[in-house]
Amino acid sequence: MKELKKLKFQIDAVKEMLEKAEEVVEKAQAGRNAPALFLSAPTGSGKTLMAARFMEKILEDNTDARFLWLTDQPALNEQTKKKLVTNTTAFSPDEDNIVVIDKHFDQEVLKSGIVYFLNTQKLGSSMTLVTEDEDRDYLFWQTVANTIRDYPGSFWLVLDEAHRGMPT
Repeated sequence: MKELKKLKFQIDAVKEMLEKAEEVVEKAQAGRNAPALFLSAPTGSGKTLMAARFMEKILEDNTDARFLWLTDQPALNEQTKKKLVTNTTAFSPDEDNIVVIDKHFDQEVLKSGIVYFLNTQKLGSSMTLVTEDEDRDYLFWQTVANTIRDYPGSFWLVLDEAHRGMPT
């Protein structure tokens, strides 16, 4: 990761998540239900940067890792992409390892070493990602299911709800 000012609580949070990630991977590879990992911290504490560091460390140990970053706000995905590019060495649009899923996305599995960005609006029942047509080989849900089946312990879903429930 690029050198950033890292606070002790951020370093500790990433370390704790990495320790818990070992259990998640073991259970997933054994075909058992894996527990979820949660990162909860106040606004402005660097959650995105902690998540980015976590993903970098996961990739260091498992080059087969695949990430899906899901939000309900396209603007939040753009903000997160910028933070990843600015604050990591693992993810760069120039290296094609940051992908925004659009209506044309059609893959059998999510590829390793890539963070895919998706917002929930693209998953509505009338959206092309989840509706069959002659131009699509794989519905998005099939892609996710295939990835989980073929790469247990290597698929990471980041459900970014950082701005949920916050009064405006």
